[in-house]
Amino acid sequence: MKKLLVLFLLVSLLFIAGCKELQDELGVSEVETKEEATTEDKEKEPTDVPTQEPEPTEEVDPTAVPVEDEETSEVVAAPTPLPAFPLNINFTAEDGTELMGDFFPPASQNAPVVVLMHQYPMDHNVEWIAIAPWIQNRGLTEAVRSSNEFWADPRWFTPMIEGADFGVFSFTFRNCIGGCNSDSVESKEEWIIDAVSAIKAAASFTSIDPQKIIVLGTSIGADAGVNACVRLLDDDSVSCIGVISLSPGSYLDEDYGEGVAKLDEAGVPVRCVAAENDGHCPDTCLAYEGENYESFIVSGGEHGIRLFDPESELDVPGLVARSLVEWAYVK
Repeated sequence: MKKLLVLFLLVSLLFIAGCKELQDELGVSEVETKEEATTEDKEKEPTDVPTQEPEPTEEVDPTAVPVEDEETSEVVAAPTPLPAFPLNINFTAEDGTELMGDFFPPASQNAPVVVLMHQYPMDHNVEWIAIAPWIQNRGLTEAVRSSNEFWADPRWFTPMIEGADFGVFSFTFRNCIGGCNSDSVESKEEWIIDAVSAIKAAASFTSIDPQKIIVLGTSIGADAGVNACVRLLDDDSVSCIGVISLSPGSYLDEDYGEGVAKLDEAGVPVRCVAAENDGHCPDTCLAYEGENYESFIVSGGEHGIRLFDPESELDVPGLVARSLVEWAYVK
């Protein structure tokens, strides 16, 4: 019996010694606590949500041209100026009447525009044939053939100031294509509506600054320009910055003096020219005095567009050129 007990003890010792040797060979610590085992298991356990790579961000080019459209953040190339040659324009007056004109584009963007308003019995094609390209200042006057009418021969005009850039819009009042007279409309109000609509049309053209509208008018156009700018004083979408009136006469049943008084009060300059022997036109010019108003009375009896006369003591083309530059670029 004792021999069996001693044998059992020897076997047990050998077994324990073998396990210890195996642990040493495998590098396993002799005691591993439950907490250590749990922590190790957690470290080895994969997470439920796989790791995602961050989305690449868009690289910004510091040399890019500044965006034109802030809402879309798109880089927009500057538009190319329109060719100098006039564009035929059809537009609709506020009462639905279809009208026509010619737009002489400027060479730059956001340029001022000069709206030309003719007298009767002429239309815009006849009266402004030389003056429109002269004001535009893009070299088209060289293509204008000489004429025995001084106002249609640009060769003697005072040169437009170098660098001055204008869009020009001339149009024909309703019922005046090919010529008209005071009986061509039922009410002179219709021609004022045409003038307002022409200014609004010009303000909408490509490359035009709608806050820099200048009007040059003769006879009925001289009155229409003042009347229209008065009506647009409360319209924030457009702005008249000056009016040149050649031979006004309150021809459209609205008092010219009252109109220029309203423009003067609003800070809009007006310059009026009339010949001393041209009926009531000089009295119309002299009927008002104001801070932003100037009148010029010349000798003779020329009317409207015929004040463009190289024999006149007043250089009318020079006055026009200086006024346009002063109002659009200096003021």
